[in-house]
Amino acid sequence: MRDRHDAARTVRVALAIDVEPVPRLPTSGKDSDWNGLRASIRLVRLLRERLSRTQATVPAFTWLVRMDQQIRRVYGHCGWIAERFAAELDDLERHGDDVGLHTHLFRWDERASAWVTDYECLDWMRLCVEEAVHAFRASRGRAPRFHSFGDRYLSEEAVAVLEELGLAADMSVEPGFFAIDTMRPGETLLGRMPDFTHAPRSVWRPSHDNYLQHDAHGRRLRLLPVTTYRFPWWLEPGRQIEHLLRRARGTPPGGDERLQRYARLGCSQRRYVFRQGARSAMADGISMMHLVLRADQAIDAAAFDRIVTNLEWLAAGGLGTCAEFVSTAGLLAAVDGESS
Repeated sequence: MRDRHDAARTVRVALAIDVEPVPRLPTSGKDSDWNGLRASIRLVRLLRERLSRTQATVPAFTWLVRMDQQIRRVYGHCGWIAERFAAELDDLERHGDDVGLHTHLFRWDERASAWVTDYECLDWMRLCVEEAVHAFRASRGRAPRFHSFGDRYLSEEAVAVLEELGLAADMSVEPGFFAIDTMRPGETLLGRMPDFTHAPRSVWRPSHDNYLQHDAHGRRLRLLPVTTYRFPWWLEPGRQIEHLLRRARGTPPGGDERLQRYARLGCSQRRYVFRQGARSAMADGISMMHLVLRADQAIDAAAFDRIVTNLEWLAAGGLGTCAEFVSTAGLLAAVDGESS
């Protein structure tokens, strides 16, 4: 582990792992559904060892666990994951990691015998979040502090509900993404995905009137945005080729991938894409990063290796500045310390 460095030159990185089943739309529960979580735990153990060589503190991460209505219907009750993998989550917390909630608004459509994503019904959103928080308390013995919605959802009403339930931070906003009304191919979306075109790119306290505007005297809940970057035009031909290959494999890209000019900075991206995206994000003046990893991404051996390579490059100063991997609580504490 190297000597401690000037904190002002440090980019703190919160890596959040979304703990969810490998099939996106399961109809029956199988043990293999959780191979992504098992692979992610192996990945984090390796990252903790590798990144400790270059950062001054012990690396820590954030695990956001599904406890919503899809989990209840398929696996029996909302807290199933937290109870089934209680020992693993306890061990992760002993190493300094945070455990929070990741909520999808999937609703089972009896007539179609299929999952739909419901962004229209506010009562459904409230039910999903309230029951998830209750399940977290029951399974983990305390209230959750951190939360994210799946599929780029957030709204004024959702922010109010999360604050009412005592969450400290939500991690859903993806700056630069505009509103669209399509989900993944073959899926049904009720409503529209939100417009995050002008969302802040660093932690903010949302105004009571507009959750996408910072107000130092606003809500207690804070919003930690996902790190995104404007996709460069010179990489567009490669993206189009990738989309063609995916269509040929039967996994066509969704609306965000086809239409948006911004992209998430993804640690499983190819090396040159990740480095270009990280440099582009830094050029926008960000002082912290929030990266998101779906549990299933760690299953593929090639993706596993890319994740390790990309994050080692980041930790070793690939951006020309030090990077430290911290839990969400650690990142927020650092933000508070720098602003005091």
